[in-house]
Amino acid sequence: MTNRRMLLIIIGVLATFTIVVVAGGLFIARHLGRLAEGALGGGIAHGAPLPTGDKIITETQLTPLWVGYYRKNLKQAYDQVGKRDPRWDRQATELMEATAKFACNAHGAPSMKDMLPMARALQKAGCDDPLIQSLIGDVLYFNDRSTEAEPIVRGSLEGLKARRYPALCLAWAYLDMARLHGEAGSKLESAEFKWRPLAIDAYVTAADAKNFGPQEQRPLWWEIRNLMENEFRRSQATFVNTMKARPNTDPWLLRMVWTKHNYDYGWFYRGTGFISDVKPEDYKEFEKGMGFARGNAEKAYAAHPEYPEACVYLMDIAKTGAVRGMDSDRT
Repeated sequence: MTNRRMLLIIIGVLATFTIVVVAGGLFIARHLGRLAEGALGGGIAHGAPLPTGDKIITETQLTPLWVGYYRKNLKQAYDQVGKRDPRWDRQATELMEATAKFACNAHGAPSMKDMLPMARALQKAGCDDPLIQSLIGDVLYFNDRSTEAEPIVRGSLEGLKARRYPALCLAWAYLDMARLHGEAGSKLESAEFKWRPLAIDAYVTAADAKNFGPQEQRPLWWEIRNLMENEFRRSQATFVNTMKARPNTDPWLLRMVWTKHNYDYGWFYRGTGFISDVKPEDYKEFEKGMGFARGNAEKAYAAHPEYPEACVYLMDIAKTGAVRGMDSDRT
């Protein structure tokens, strides 16, 4: 057999193989596509329209809205109920503006180290407004001055409540107290805790639907999500149950918090090892968690289809393959 004839045979075999693979792939793709569409039914994964026009928002537009949410809870509240004084108003405004930008990681936001001189200037001016005192304590805590921070934050609590500062301000102060007293940690939970339950309650009060303008639920979601992921990981169910017990809780926030709890519950049982190492009973719990997470994420999406967070969860859930009828390419 000549080399030329051998080459022609090889080319013919490769061409035939390619045609078979492509044709088979198209058949399978069409077949699975029909199955997925039928299984999804009227769900949002492939049927709901994507936001368009004015509902599309860029990061450049979003950042001022998020900073504005924190300004509303800080500077606007200070102007309305704070203990104002010309001796410290300017420095207080600087610290509140820095805190607002830091809280949402805005471009050019100062660090906690940058805020330490601001805090010292306010202490020197004799500022005794409870909100500003709590922010000073927060800055001191994050600059490794816990011993100095604790009595300052503690002393601000009654004043924050008496002057009716927003619940978010109180939540931050209680969170600092939880940190200062060793109640913040991903592996910690105890019925003896004092400050952690107060922080959760204040965060849930801050999640009341009346507190939000457009896009303003999202910065609070990221705060709560980070707590559920890290320092308050063992208190996820407490967040969910406290929100469920409050009829005025923002529905998008409730469903997002519930989604995360379901999602993390599933992965707790699934683990991060090989699927072959997962016990059947644990995989059933994984499927249950992902199923509930899907349902809550879909309700969050329905509440605010212009917010991307629920869709991110839906894509991740679809990729697990744990929920029948979810196609990651269509979600």
